[in-house]
Amino acid sequence: MGFPIPPPYLCLHSQKNIVHIYACTPFVSPSAPPRRPRPGQPPKRPVDYANLFIGTSNSRWMLGPYAQMPFGMVQLGPDNRGDVWMGGYEYSIANVSDFSHLHA
Repeated sequence: MGFPIPPPYLCLHSQKNIVHIYACTPFVSPSAPPRRPRPGQPPKRPVDYANLFIGTSNSRWMLGPYAQMPFGMVQLGPDNRGDVWMGGYEYSIANVSDFSHLHA
């Protein structure tokens, strides 16, 4: 009693079968195809991934949406409360009190 003989398509030592395996293997791309938008939905642009509200509330030092010099030395932006250090783009407050150059 010996080992059963495998079917010919499982014999990998034959050159003919190796070529057959390569020919039957589907081609797989190393990169994924781009995602297609749903019908009726416009495709996303890179600007759609940007969060414009980063630093608008509870921001300090160099994180803020206002105009700044390098390293946050001068930060021209609005202020809406004088007693706390919160950023001037607090959307829960309806008014802007003034503009300042330093937001520390």
